[in-house]
Amino acid sequence: MPAALEVVGQRRIKMPPNELNRVLREAFLEHPPPSFKGRRLKVTYATQSSDESPTVVLFVNDTGLLHFSYRRYLEKKVRERFGLSGNPLKLVLRSEESRRSRARAAK
Repeated sequence: MPAALEVVGQRRIKMPPNELNRVLREAFLEHPPPSFKGRRLKVTYATQSSDESPTVVLFVNDTGLLHFSYRRYLEKKVRERFGLSGNPLKLVLRSEESRRSRARAAK
């Protein structure tokens, strides 16, 4: 029973954006993403979007450049840093264009 309570507590963890971005930056430096047709994935910003089920939104240059194995690598790094064992972690990709268009619409 204590393990179940620990997992439930982990579901409500807050991941500060600056810490999340630092973890991802270190992961990129430690193991750069593979390139595809001369293009490489770039993450401009990451933030947590949901508190109940840990969901991380990554703003990237091209959503098609994230290979499934590199996605698992990034998930592992975030799990290790924030202690999310036993909980699902969702990585949601958004292109930088969608972020810019929403910012323009808000003005």
